[in-house]
Amino acid sequence: AFYFLQGVSGWRGDALPQVSLDAGVFKYVLMRLREPDGSRSKLLVWGSTRADYHMHVYQAARSAARREGLEVDELGGGRISHEPPTRGGGSDTDGGVGVGGSGSGRCHIY
Repeated sequence: AFYFLQGVSGWRGDALPQVSLDAGVFKYVLMRLREPDGSRSKLLVWGSTRADYHMHVYQAARSAARREGLEVDELGGGRISHEPPTRGGGSDTDGGVGVGGSGSGRCHIY
């Protein structure tokens, strides 16, 4: 899995990575991780090749949030194609991310 944007502020929500993406094509979910009283929050984008349904991604985030005494709200999701950058072996690539869903256009972020 690919993780980044982990905070260092000391907030218990920083124990969960903002972005957790496998390499490949899979389902992702956009979520808001928050304090139960709403006093602090951050967005999460998680996805996994092992998730058959978006709910499986959400359930993994919810379990991790509960261990920290936090809550998570699902905001949306879709399908994502994630190709991490590679270096070495004569096949360097910049990688990329493609986001799509049923009834939507396709957006590429490089």
